[in-house]
Amino acid sequence: MSSLSYSDRAIVSHGLALSRIWYVASLAHMPNWVLKKLNSLVFNFFLAGKRDLVRRDVVIQKKDPGGFSVVSVKFKVHTILVQ
Repeated sequence: MSSLSYSDRAIVSHGLALSRIWYVASLAHMPNWVLKKLNSLVFNFFLAGKRDLVRRDVVIQKKDPGGFSVVSVKFKVHTILVQ
């Protein structure tokens, strides 16, 4: 999967890898340690094991202001619970 672009990695992590997590999050409370671990896994996949060159709060922004639209697991779970 090293041939995927950053945009492709963001799409894969959100659409394929985390779709089941969103369903579970709508049914049950997730402890903070689970949210942190999932967030870590998403960013490790997105960065392909490389170190962070851009702050994560920038990476999760939409593409228009310069982000990559990488999903923040914590924010997404909180959004699902609010709905």
